[in-house]
This record gives sequence, structure tokens and C-alpha cells, in this order.
Amino acid sequence: MEDIKLEVGKSYMRRNGEKVKIIAKDGRHGFDYRSDDILTYRENGKASDEKESKFDIISEIADNLKVKVLMYNNEFVDIQPNGNIVKIPFPKIFNTIDSLDTMKEMVSRMKKENGDVAAPKEFFEAIDKCEMVEYEMVRLNN
Repeated sequence: MEDIKLEVGKSYMRRNGEKVKIIAKDGRHGFDYRSDDILTYRENGKASDEKESKFDIISEIADNLKVKVLMYNNEFVDIQPNGNIVKIPFPKIFNTIDSLDTMKEMVSRMKKENGDVAAPKEFFEAIDKCEMVEYEMVRLNN
């Protein structure tokens, strides 16, 4: 765990991956800092006197980055050129694409040497089954 000194008003990442914001410093038996979900912390981010807790704060969150990702049935997906929708464990980020219409337009502009569209109609049909979702990526200070 990095050296942390909690500050009121800042957001942090817990060991369990949850985001938490420190909202008050109110002096409760050494656990002076209170989070937006009522847990209390020592100034160094420890949630308990135990050796390690899933609620310990492990890093300050520098900022959040909103990106566009493809989803199908509430799962992250990618679309293969043949139109297969493939589930992926992490979001694939589409920085230059803000909508499915933009994606269709970009793909239809890509031409093979013989002038055919680079993707078959199955690709475009697969796009219609998916949704482009704004997703918040969390950046951590290292």
C-alpha cells in the first residue's frame, strides 16, 4: 500500500476496488476520517487495526475518464469482422467513435483494394444488436 494521508473532499480506491470519498474528519478513537458510506478510517487509510482489510484505502483517485464501450446483454463485447459478437472480460475503448452510427460510417469507408466494403453485412447486423455505452474508467495515482 502506498503512503496515503487522507484528505476531506478527495476520492480514493479501496482494496476491494470500490470508489469512496472522504466527507468529514470528526475524531472517533483514531479513526478520524469518515467516508460517504459511513465507514471510518485512520489518516493512513486503514479501516481497522487488523493487518489488512478489504476496506483499506489503497490509492487516491486522480480523475475519472469517460469512454465509449460496446455492450451486449450488459456484457462487454467486441465485434469480429465476420459479425460474431465476442464477450470480453474488460471493456474495449472506442476513443474516436461516439456512437454506433459513427462506427458504421467508419467501417463503410474502409474499402478493400477491389472496392468492396471491408466488413460483410453480418458485421453491420451485429452492430445493431449492441449498444454504445459511456463507461467511467478510473485512473489511480501511482
